[in-house]
Amino acid sequence: MLGEYLALQGGPSLLINTPKAFVLSIASTGEASFFKRISSKKTHPAFLLLEEYRKSLSANKAVVFKKFLKNCYFKDPYKASGGFGCSGAEFLSAYIITNLHKMLCKEKEITKTQCTKIWNNFLSVEKKEFTAFHKFKEFTNWGSGFDILSQLLGSIASIQVVDNTKNFCVTYKNFSWPFLKYNFAILKSQNKINTHEHLSQLSAEKLNILVKKLKPIVEKGISSIQASSIDDFLSAVHLQQSLLEQEGFVCSSSINKIKAFGKIKEILASKSCGALGADTFLIVYAKGNENLVKEKIKISQNLSSLLWVTEDCLYDGVNLEINNS
Repeated sequence: MLGEYLALQGGPSLLINTPKAFVLSIASTGEASFFKRISSKKTHPAFLLLEEYRKSLSANKAVVFKKFLKNCYFKDPYKASGGFGCSGAEFLSAYIITNLHKMLCKEKEITKTQCTKIWNNFLSVEKKEFTAFHKFKEFTNWGSGFDILSQLLGSIASIQVVDNTKNFCVTYKNFSWPFLKYNFAILKSQNKINTHEHLSQLSAEKLNILVKKLKPIVEKGISSIQASSIDDFLSAVHLQQSLLEQEGFVCSSSINKIKAFGKIKEILASKSCGALGADTFLIVYAKGNENLVKEKIKISQNLSSLLWVTEDCLYDGVNLEINNS
């Protein structure tokens, strides 16, 4: 929501979790094999985590783990379109798989009640210690890892991470959407920029200049959520978008789309999201104007290709669902 690039230096940043959710399913069929998906991404932190775990096992247990992994399936509702935290969801899936396998190795049979209890304990520990995030940081320096933290925390979360010589201290606060007379929506572009490639080309000096200017804007946005101040929130959205454009952190295609949003009077604020603002767009408008906004986007030459993905629904974050079968 706010804080692209600032997250690379620990934030603060404001993130939202919305449906549709990525799904890791185990002992089911009909989804894309997680093993096949990840084994083709040799440098992905999720693959590196699975390899590290496999190598820690005895030969017999490694064979059993490989069979277990082949019963794990992953569903990406956005069909690899980018911009919704898929990479973070893949890493969380790998982390959950290794932890589940450890649990299953110790028990012959686990009841639904036991499974729920173990899962709740797992989430409780993660929200205190953020082991998955720490593990992610062991494997890579690309990306902030904030998508992993956000998916663990759910809803709207302000996140800040202080790095004391690799001893990461995570602070966060959860919010609901406080502006009852206003809606937000997320729209997907047809652009896709590989975040890690973009980040590898960033100048540290240029990033430092941006971060210094961006921090007070994001802090204003977080304060506006806490105070339920729509004016301050809209201002923060405008200010971040303008700053990123001025500093050259938004691609030309997205700049043109933001200008087109600005011509729709019902849209009170808009911003591009993700690396170079290429992936998605956040818009804010008054309740009751949804159909009018959709229609104007549909007939706009610059906006008609955008896909309306979701609107002012929040997701609680990673959770467990046990199938009766």
